[in-house]
Order: sequence, then structure tokens, then C-alpha cells
Amino acid sequence: MTSPIAQRLFPHSTRPMSIGLMMPMAENSAFGGDPRWDDIQEMATVAEDVGFDGISFADHFVSRPDDPAGVRGFWEVFTIITAVAATTKRVVLSPLVACTAYRNPFLLAKIAESIDEVSHGRLLLGIGAGWSKPDFDMAGLRFDYRVSRFEETVQILYPLLREGHAEFSGTYVSATDARNIPRGPRAEIGGVPIMMGTKGERMMALTAQYADAWNTVYPREPQEIADLLAKLDAACVAIGRDPKTLMKTVGSNIAMDGYLGFRPNPMQGTPEEIVTQMLAFRDAGIEHLVASLDPCTPQTIAAFGRMLELLDAA
Repeated sequence: MTSPIAQRLFPHSTRPMSIGLMMPMAENSAFGGDPRWDDIQEMATVAEDVGFDGISFADHFVSRPDDPAGVRGFWEVFTIITAVAATTKRVVLSPLVACTAYRNPFLLAKIAESIDEVSHGRLLLGIGAGWSKPDFDMAGLRFDYRVSRFEETVQILYPLLREGHAEFSGTYVSATDARNIPRGPRAEIGGVPIMMGTKGERMMALTAQYADAWNTVYPREPQEIADLLAKLDAACVAIGRDPKTLMKTVGSNIAMDGYLGFRPNPMQGTPEEIVTQMLAFRDAGIEHLVASLDPCTPQTIAAFGRMLELLDAA
């Protein structure tokens, strides 16, 4: 790996840029239909076997309001991650990203610690403030002051994961002598790592202050995120943090044979051409790329193994 932080977050990877898989979680998705648990389990097993370094999972209740396919439901992210954790051995598992508004911060810390225990230290906790208003409306959640609510949540979540204890009284959330016990397998080395998915400046400042990794979606070329990377580095420098200690990650769409059109703006071409496009992100300083395959099936995941071979040889 290219940095100590990347090696800590993806300890089994020897690639300069580790590669993850975005797991289909919704009805009528890039899977080509509704992925059932048996389908998800098979895809996770194939992904691990062909050499993916991680698997990521979306956290939504329903699809976007402009979805041409209409309202589509999602499986609950942490339930699925826990099941995949119990049936895999090596891949890093991450929500991409979990909306902190959906769960109390104390409960979220307990969930993360428990999954890290089940997975023997393979959880990367991706979190964000949320953006999909239909999710909030369906659950009866307030959509206002999302960044302010997120900031308060992190002030409880962060110490619970790092130190096992939190005391905080805020406008939106509070914790009274909260104890995150028992601790999982990484308690002595800082606990479950945190990744934040964001593009806004206030959220970038919080990422620089609290996160181990940063994520954005879904660029096809690194030029699309050059401005974001510069702002993120500036946010780190502003608080005296070395930008190199924050792992930069992206999620990008990739058109496989039989492209269904569920994943817009995809990388396209021969395996060699797609790998060239992926390597451009590595050269831009991205240390982990989450591949969102369309279609995403056991067969296309296995076929992506050829691209992993080409990446490893590059």
C-alpha cells in the first residue's frame, strides 16, 4: 500500500490502490432483479475469491424520488454486513455510507463494535449526514440542520469508538456516561476506523478532524474530483493535520458486458481500457476505489478478476 493509514485500513492488500466492490442492495438493481440473501452471499464469496480487497453496501430505505423505476426498497445495511462478515474471512466491509440520522449515535457505536467483533476486525465505518429526503420522510426524521446534527453525533460516536466512553449534551443528541463495552478486536489500536463521505466544506472540516478515510462518488475521471481533493487537503492543513494521514477513496461505475444502465457515467471499454481509467485515479492519489459494476452478478464479479490481474501487473 502507498501509506501507513491505507495499510491499516486494508491490511490484506498489497496493491498501491486497493479495490472494493459495491454490492447491489436494492430491488430491481444492477443485479438485474431483486438480490436475495443467497445472491448477496454468493457475490461476496466470489468477490473474496477473485481478489477484491473490500465490499461496500449502500444505506437507504428507498430509492431516489427521480428514480425512473419508481420506489424501490433496500435491505438494511448493517444486518447484511453482519451476515457477510460471518461468511467471509478477508475482505474489509463498509457501509458506503451509513446515514447517522437513521440511528442513535450510541446504538451506531454498539453496532460497529459488534460487527468488528464478528468480522475479526474488518469493519470500516463509513458515515455521512444523509441526503435522500424520501428516507427521512418515510422514517419520520427531521431533514433540517443535517450537518449540525451530524457534528453532534460524531462528538458521541468518535470517543465511544476510540476510548469506549462518551459524555455529551447537545441540541440534537446527548449521551450520559455512555459506555461502549465490551470492546472489539481493535480497541487497543484505536478502535473501528471511520470514513466520511462528503463534498461540502463543513463536512470536509469534520472529516479532517475525525476521519481515517474520505470518500466521494461517482466520478469517471480524476479531473472531476480535483477540486474536492484540494479542498480536503486544505481542510487538513487548516487544523495541522498531514493530508497524507487521511486515506482518499472514490466509488466509480463500471460498465460490464450486458450493461443495464443502472449505473450512470460508467467507465467503459475493454478490460485493458477500463484498467487504464482506474489507474488514473491511483496516479491522482486515490488509495482505494470501489467498483460499482453494472450488471453486478456472480458472473460479472468473476469476470472483473481479469481486471484485478491487470491492475496487479501494472
